[in-house]
Amino acid sequence: MISNLRRISEGLTSEFVLEKAIRLISIEACPSGKPARTHLFKFHSQSKAHLMASSYQDLSHLATVCYATQFIPAMLSDGVYSNAMIELEHDSEFLEKFAESTGFVELDMWKTTFLIPLVPDFLVSLSLQSKKDGSHERNDYFRTLRAILQLYVSNLIDSNRDSKIITRPKLSKNIELRLTERQELILELIQTGKTNPAIARILGYSESLIRQESISIYRKLGIKGRRDLEISAERQNRSN
Repeated sequence: MISNLRRISEGLTSEFVLEKAIRLISIEACPSGKPARTHLFKFHSQSKAHLMASSYQDLSHLATVCYATQFIPAMLSDGVYSNAMIELEHDSEFLEKFAESTGFVELDMWKTTFLIPLVPDFLVSLSLQSKKDGSHERNDYFRTLRAILQLYVSNLIDSNRDSKIITRPKLSKNIELRLTERQELILELIQTGKTNPAIARILGYSESLIRQESISIYRKLGIKGRRDLEISAERQNRSN
């Protein structure tokens, strides 16, 4: 277990691309040595979560969105801001809720899921191929893993090296109110560097719809396109 944590810690020290970091965590996080399904979420409210990065593509794109927006919030009885990690055994209740929320049957290979709250608004979901055993060693392992992940995400925010992924430009309230919920989600994905075809695949919409919504978003923000959005974010970061 210690060797797993060491590899994760050493790898994250020099990894500032969020999706690559999530893949590293996926490979090394499970004490059994088998890959874990890893998701990083950002919450805008207790019931509104956006998927920021994912490592294991065993869910359809639509199911993944439902996993982020419906299933994960439903599992957080104490709220995303809780200091406590939650380990969910994949019992009948879990599987029923999973299917109800995502429209997808969970694979038998996943035995437990850890929900790990990080700095305000972030949460990592780890689905593992090992069963819950309640041992002190296992609990200590995941507490240490959480500390490593907390430090990594905190450093990303503080350094602004990946600001387009972790934060978004501070827009006026009037502008934000004019964006629909779907446009807010598309804007989040644009800020992660996702292309229109990639956004269409993730959200399950047509590429032409994403293109139209993107044009509408830029018009509402008073900018011409993606480049202006990046410039706005850079100026905001320099002013902070």
